[in-house]
Amino acid sequence: MNADLAQLFDRFEDLGPQGLSKPDAERVAHLIQNDPRCCAELPRSFGTRHSRSAFREVLNRAWVEEEYAEVIDYRRRLLRSASQHKGRRAPLIAVVLYGTWIEHTVNALLISSARLCGPHSISVDDLSRAIVADEFPRRLSKAWSRYRAPALDRIMKRRILKFMELRNDLVHYKWIGLRKDQLESRLAEMRTAAGSAGSLIKYLRGLERQVTTLRFRPRIRTLMGLRTTKPRRA
Repeated sequence: MNADLAQLFDRFEDLGPQGLSKPDAERVAHLIQNDPRCCAELPRSFGTRHSRSAFREVLNRAWVEEEYAEVIDYRRRLLRSASQHKGRRAPLIAVVLYGTWIEHTVNALLISSARLCGPHSISVDDLSRAIVADEFPRRLSKAWSRYRAPALDRIMKRRILKFMELRNDLVHYKWIGLRKDQLESRLAEMRTAAGSAGSLIKYLRGLERQVTTLRFRPRIRTLMGLRTTKPRRA
């Protein structure tokens, strides 16, 4: 049992957000707003009406009863690092990091969609492992349909797959020689990919907000007594 979290949840229900330090309040808010597994725990009405005790029930169900372990969302760091390499003549690092962000986000979309399709006979973490075990193109086809993920625009799907093919070529480097014209073509391809990553990121963020808890972020932060600011980009 996550005993330390259970104590935080109890204090929150009994005393409200003033019963928690700011770091503890941020931690509790993070549990819901940054975890793709939690979309099934929040009712659709959460954004308009939800009491403190009901929110506490959601937290308790996921982290005490089901004993979730906390996850880390690396995506803000990935984008920050990618942007530092985006303008280089050979932006290999930017393409790899943008591609990693895309894969993290596609996985989050599928995990959230699968949770909303539930219930499932396996644990939430085993469900996540089963989803990411598929090759990336299959995740955008069979898994996407199986878990009823948000409709994927055909052109955007092709662009995502093309981007990930380049990213995987760079990650799983084969040491195949390139003539000068081929090398220049590959460098141009990398620069084009790095420059176009922003539109793919914007598109996937829009899909993610349809199925994850990101859309509830202002309500969650209000309940926790935290500043409600423009949602940070993942």
